Amino acid sequence: MEEDRIKWDTRYGGAGYLFSFTPSRFLAESLDLLNELLPVSRRSLDLACGEGRNGIFLAQNGFQVTAVDISQRGIDKGISRAAELGVRMNFIQADLETFWPQETYDLIINFNFLLRSLLPVMVNSLAPNGVIVMETILNTPSLQGRHT
Repeated sequence: MEEDRIKWDTRYGGAGYLFSFTPSRFLAESLDLLNELLPVSRRSLDLACGEGRNGIFLAQNGFQVTAVDISQRGIDKGISRAAELGVRMNFIQADLETFWPQETYDLIINFNFLLRSLLPVMVNSLAPNGVIVMETILNTPSLQGRHT
């Protein structure tokens, strides 16, 4: 949706980075389990990657990463950051409302982006014995937590 692309291009349009360089705490804490579950097959897909912090973390830890986001400005920052760190990734600018992966992946991550119609796409894009790692925001007054 063009409106979403404009919104995110605007947010990522500043000189600095919108988010930290560190990966999601949940993803970092899950790395040992992911290494155990996916000892050889390491093809991963990072959906709604933004500036690429989670995909870059995976690439630094031996994963082959394809990262997708609606914002070309976010992707451009991810490409720059990955190059600075010497990691290789494939970045794709696409609207996740219409994106359909052409390959299968051993690991699919989706952080802080909830599009329920994307869930079956994720499942259908998993390789046998693949893993999905998702973290989303739950907004409810009765449940306290923090966003990282």
